[in-house]
Amino acid sequence: MTETIKNNPFKTTRTPLADSSVQITVALDWSEVIKHRGHVLKEFQGKISLPGFRKGHIPEQVLLKQVGSGYLLEEMAEHAIESSYPEILMAENVRPLAHPKIEITKIEEGAPLEFIIKVDVFPEIKLPDYKKLAANENSKKEELVEVTDKEVDKAIEMIREQRAHQNDEDNTSIEEIDDSFAVTLGATDLTDFKEKVKTELHNEKERKQIEKKRVAILEAISSQFTIDLPKVMVEEELVRMKGQMEGNLAQMGLKFADYLLQLKKSQDDLFLEWRPDAEKRVRFELTLAQIAETESITPTDDEVEKESKHLMEHYKDITVEQAWNYATNQLRKQKTFEYLESLK
Repeated sequence: MTETIKNNPFKTTRTPLADSSVQITVALDWSEVIKHRGHVLKEFQGKISLPGFRKGHIPEQVLLKQVGSGYLLEEMAEHAIESSYPEILMAENVRPLAHPKIEITKIEEGAPLEFIIKVDVFPEIKLPDYKKLAANENSKKEELVEVTDKEVDKAIEMIREQRAHQNDEDNTSIEEIDDSFAVTLGATDLTDFKEKVKTELHNEKERKQIEKKRVAILEAISSQFTIDLPKVMVEEELVRMKGQMEGNLAQMGLKFADYLLQLKKSQDDLFLEWRPDAEKRVRFELTLAQIAETESITPTDDEVEKESKHLMEHYKDITVEQAWNYATNQLRKQKTFEYLESLK
């Protein structure tokens, strides 16, 4: 299937490709190329120095002999493509996921500039009746969250062992689990400490239960439609998963490279194993994004600003723009989940 867009200074033919990408073949009017000539020549004037001429005041003919008419044409073409690219995407109603790959196929003085754009795009998703599917999942009975004394004791024993390991590699000194032990961990006494541990275990169980419900809702919705997953999103997710593993390993004093050696696997082997999970994550991400767009779910500027400031306080290397974008995305996800969880 191809589409031709007219009434523009360009003619385009769009062809869908695999992995949610498209190819757009473009013929851009010469008038759109030639108008960049003066700007390109000015750039040359600022870069080139020649004996006998002041910088920026080299006569055009002398300048062209120096750089060549072919190079001038190439630079004009690059500027024309950069200038027209957003308009081409808008005309084609394309939402790019990443930077495009552009290949010039014909460049000639006085003739239309011909080039090919290959770009990964957001796939079109035809959502099922997600309200009904979410309501059905919400109607299912959940297990009562409880924490037993045995679970509390086990957690405290693990804390004691970790402290012993940190203080003495040989584990020769084991602390008594008593009021003194509890005080060193910020509690008033052992009873208070046990209550704090119990509360934390309860909160963790609740978080896992919420996560389980959210996965079930997304599974129910995303299983009802087919989609061509964008390859670039899957690859980015694999890189994120690797980053998470590297962080977890670092906390245990291990390196990712050493971990691979222990497994006797390469990174490619690991990525192959992870790919189904990465694809599921991307599928969920796209499902949430589409529902948010359909329902016009978006956080307020005040909410994003508050979250952005929080992020920048904890991550010193993050830029204002990165913090804002991340906060917007996370808050939109949270609001979309809350909307889905509210459906009855």
